[in-house]
Amino acid sequence: EDDLDDDHDDSGVSFSIWDFAGQEVYHGTHQFFLSLRALYLLAWDVNKYAAEEIDSEVMFWIYSVQARVPGAVIQIVMTKCENIPQEELDRRFEKLLDRFEQHEEWREETLKYCCDLCLASERNEGGDHEQEVDRLRMLLRLRPKLRRDSAICISSSTNMGFENMKDRLLLLALNDKL
Repeated sequence: EDDLDDDHDDSGVSFSIWDFAGQEVYHGTHQFFLSLRALYLLAWDVNKYAAEEIDSEVMFWIYSVQARVPGAVIQIVMTKCENIPQEELDRRFEKLLDRFEQHEEWREETLKYCCDLCLASERNEGGDHEQEVDRLRMLLRLRPKLRRDSAICISSSTNMGFENMKDRLLLLALNDKL
């Protein structure tokens, strides 16, 4: 077992790492392990980069975390990067970021619309929708924070990128602006 703190004895950082099973049968249990003050790693098979695959393989997980931990910080870890030129990896990551931006526009429009509906319902029918409106406004304010600076590229078949990932995770954990 590799200790992330081996080379950085004075960092004072400890990690708890949870690997969620991606199978649909386990989706209902994930919410019990999501918490604030966490950095979420989202493993993405870079061979699945069509828009529909990004929606089902990446956006599903981003919004599953967002539903439980609004404003969560998410780092993309691109897997199966062997034999793909860096230029192509960069292009695929840009495609993922573009898709994320599109989803964010849709989500924000939907949240604003729902907030307006609650306020209109409150004015027209009476009743108290204050909690729903507060929750919707909070969700608008605390959007998922996808690390856009770069993805981490790894390959378990060649052991490529794991040292870089270890160093990057430590730097992210030490960043108090997460």
